[in-house]
Amino acid sequence: SRSTDGPMKLWDLRRFETPVAEWGGLPNIYSMNSLDFSPDGRLLVTGTSVKKGDGSAKLTFVSTTTLETVATIDVDGNAVVGMLWHPRLNQILLGNGDGGAYVLYDPDISEKGAR
Repeated sequence: SRSTDGPMKLWDLRRFETPVAEWGGLPNIYSMNSLDFSPDGRLLVTGTSVKKGDGSAKLTFVSTTTLETVATIDVDGNAVVGMLWHPRLNQILLGNGDGGAYVLYDPDISEKGAR
């Protein structure tokens, strides 16, 4: 889950009292922030949002096996407000707070789609 309080939390819905894991340092100023799993379920990705002039938005990737952050990348704009990790194309589609739309892909693992 994500909220405007900052952290991302991973829950086991069979035991909803406390999160399985929590990651801080993920600023989020908009209630509409996304997170998604990779097609193989090995990664969880979320976006950040900051006030204009306070830097750029980021995508943070977390291993669902080790629960550790494995990568963080800068993206255009100050906010990731919508995101989808396409299950078949293995590409990430995202929209930012400035109205931009982007497709992120890896030439080694993405299938068809954007290049």
